[in-house]
Amino acid sequence: MGTNVNGASYSNNNTRIDGATVSYPWLPHIVAYVPPQDAIETVNVVTNSFDAEQGMAGGAAMNVTIKSGTNQLHGSLHEFHTNSAMRARNYFYYGGNLPKNILNQFGGTIGGAIKKNKLFFFADWERTVRRQNASAFRTLPTTALRGGDFNGFSSNIYDPATGAANGTERQLFPGLRIPASRIDFASAKMLGLLIQPNYVGLNPASNQIQNNHFASGTYEFNRDNADFKVNYNPIEKMSLFARYSFSPSLIFDPPSLGAAGGDALNGGQPGRAPGLIQSAAIGGTYTVSPRILIDGNIGFTRLRLSAENVDLDKNYGSDDLRIPGTNGGDRLQGGFPRFNISGFSALGNPNVSNPFLFRDNQYVAVGNVGWFRGAHSFRFGAEYAYYTINHFQPQAAFGPRGGFNFTGGLTALNGGAAPNLYNGFGDFLLGQANGMGKDVQNINPAAVRMPSYGLYARDQWQVNRKLTLNYGMRYEYYPFATRDHRGGERYDPSINRVLIGGLGATPRDTGVDVGWGQIAPRLGIAYRASEKTVVRLGYGISIDPNSFRVMRDAYPATISSQFSGTTSFLAAGNLRTGIPVVVPPDVSSGSILLPAAVGTVTFPRVFNRGYIQSFNATIQRELMKNMTLQVAYVGTRAIRQTAQININASTGIGRGNADRALFPAYGLIGNITQLTPFNTSNYNAFQMQLTKRMSGASQLGLAYTRSKAISWADNNDSGLTWNNPAEWRRNRAVANFDRPNNLQIFGIYELPFGKGQQYATGKLASALLGGWQLNGIFSAFSGTPFTVGSAATSLNSQGNAQTADQVVATVNFPKQIGRGSSYFDPLAFAPITAVRYGNSGRNLLRGPGVINLDGSLFRNFNVTERFRLQFRAEVFNVSNTAAFNNPGATVSGATRNPAGQITALNGYTEITSAQATERQFRLALKILF
Repeated sequence: MGTNVNGASYSNNNTRIDGATVSYPWLPHIVAYVPPQDAIETVNVVTNSFDAEQGMAGGAAMNVTIKSGTNQLHGSLHEFHTNSAMRARNYFYYGGNLPKNILNQFGGTIGGAIKKNKLFFFADWERTVRRQNASAFRTLPTTALRGGDFNGFSSNIYDPATGAANGTERQLFPGLRIPASRIDFASAKMLGLLIQPNYVGLNPASNQIQNNHFASGTYEFNRDNADFKVNYNPIEKMSLFARYSFSPSLIFDPPSLGAAGGDALNGGQPGRAPGLIQSAAIGGTYTVSPRILIDGNIGFTRLRLSAENVDLDKNYGSDDLRIPGTNGGDRLQGGFPRFNISGFSALGNPNVSNPFLFRDNQYVAVGNVGWFRGAHSFRFGAEYAYYTINHFQPQAAFGPRGGFNFTGGLTALNGGAAPNLYNGFGDFLLGQANGMGKDVQNINPAAVRMPSYGLYARDQWQVNRKLTLNYGMRYEYYPFATRDHRGGERYDPSINRVLIGGLGATPRDTGVDVGWGQIAPRLGIAYRASEKTVVRLGYGISIDPNSFRVMRDAYPATISSQFSGTTSFLAAGNLRTGIPVVVPPDVSSGSILLPAAVGTVTFPRVFNRGYIQSFNATIQRELMKNMTLQVAYVGTRAIRQTAQININASTGIGRGNADRALFPAYGLIGNITQLTPFNTSNYNAFQMQLTKRMSGASQLGLAYTRSKAISWADNNDSGLTWNNPAEWRRNRAVANFDRPNNLQIFGIYELPFGKGQQYATGKLASALLGGWQLNGIFSAFSGTPFTVGSAATSLNSQGNAQTADQVVATVNFPKQIGRGSSYFDPLAFAPITAVRYGNSGRNLLRGPGVINLDGSLFRNFNVTERFRLQFRAEVFNVSNTAAFNNPGATVSGATRNPAGQITALNGYTEITSAQATERQFRLALKILF
């Protein structure tokens, strides 16, 4: 589930643009295509819908209608400009001049008649160009650490070549120095490419390096949106339309560590990301009689997106670093492997989803019949959707170049202090990884085909002048997905076989039972209790529209080799021997074994699809003239919300892979993620809205929501924090997106100057002072929750997270923000070094809230009878109040000493500035004719 702006909840979004559906449920980072603002005629956002016509959207749908041409020629031109010269200083920016951030949005619309009263056209185009200095703090090793010298840092570095096989009795490296002869070639090579820290970043409480490098670069964004629409009225009873929209884009997000790679500076895909979205639709309406209306449309959307890092030109892993098993023969397997070092910023290409290439198509056909009889308005319809995925993006665990995880267990002592970031870096210097692997896409593109069907019938019955009923029923059916050339894949844990649909004796659906579809009733009641009071009640069920898109990553379409140490104190392998090669299997039999070190995704044999219950009760009352109060209870229950559950997680603690659920029977050590209709999430809210309309266009409004959202997994793409069935109950907590309080105050005020107003009505005064309008939106809402974690080395339980022990109540601790300050009590949580779970739960604490005021000043100038000019001056965050991210909250490698000090608490430093917004002005001009 997620939340929308007014507090209602949803589990998926569909965007319909005049007939075509634009939704990317497998791309959470992609926003559906929406036309430029001046091209939109209507936008209808449907949440908690009780109309049976709305479906296949899991509770939320946005219907966008593009303007049409008329007999007169109309159009507009616009330019919006944002410049860092008009931006305030970022809360955490300590440099000189403010970094560049320039955004321009410009374009126009035009519409008119091709043949009067018969044939019309409308077109629009908008270009968005952004050039922004992106920056981020990174944590890098010092010169001494790069040479293997750990003196002066609060850490003990043990030699994994000493002691017992289980990691006990290890001896410290003499002088806390790793000899140069023991430093791995590939590690030294990567460190030779790594830039030096340029900032003093040291946690005074723990003597641990944090955020000691400030990286910056130029982020580039270019996008065009264009629409072409034709309307045709061949006869009085018939209207037709055809539309084509396209949106090319190009993004460049530079890696943050120069030649050594690193995460993208602006938080996206590192490197270059071109894209093109195309959408087309045709449709029409026909009036059979005054009582019967038929309408329908057919839509098509094609999405092509890709991203390529700057290092794809060479197989750096196999050729330069000499690590076997990393790169491959395909160009998209080029570049640096991923080196994930606990506590330090990752090196190489950390983004396992990069590079990617998507070529996805969506087809939609909708038909409706409306029948009006007396007080009844009946409507019947059907909908067919066909989603096709064509992807290159092997991202199951380590990415197409391979990757290595250095968690610190190799240079730590089993039974000693929990590993910290220095242990992780010691592991990296030695080239000994606790986890490693590679994702190879055996089928390119990874094709998935997903049809869906829907039928509905509803009636809007005007019982009398006070009572209106809207009731209906939907039927929806989601067949099991297939590949483009055969059925899909499913791993069956009862027989340890991967079933290949349509091959050998395996049926095309691999035996998955999705049922015969589901029925979703809807009921809405509106009752006018008096001339000033209206009561509305509603209840509806939406079928969970979650798709089978994760089949894209199923074995053997994607072969995800995943190797981990027998325990968290032992290595999975080293950089010299590299990643073992996994040979693609022969699938002709339709039933193959799953290799021991390969992960996959799968589905239960009986897929009992879930549903979403939405209900509300609303009272709307006119308190006085032009003042309306509305109060409501809104609730949502997601029944059997799908979650991605690791069915090969450890069912015990302390023994690593030996405790994995499928290890005793089959010896499997890879993660096996099952898309499972799982459990119930819920959302409850009190919502209030007060609006006052004044003279002219002036109005004032207030909206407040008090809510609570509880989930087991926050959305359909989330996994569980604890995958061990014995620990499942611990997953139930407030959702990551939960914001208990949300206050919005908004207003529009027409200044009382000029013609027809109270003041300055003269010709000159009116020309200077008339037509001005002030707008403002004030927002104040709670922060989101977060979990205080701890190193999971001693827990040694695959697929299960570790949380810290809460040892002191934090209710009265003064929350502070800034360098060297702590947002929560650093002594309230202790790390875990024993073989057990921590006592704190998921999302125990809540981060800082947000207070923001946006304002704008508009004025319309009537240049001529046909031409009008509009000037806008907009300011975001008027008070320049920073909006902070949640603090880092991992208690790693620390012990409580007699003074009560705890070390290595990431929350004991400044809160990151990724969301630290500052005051920004935007200027705009629009010409309308």
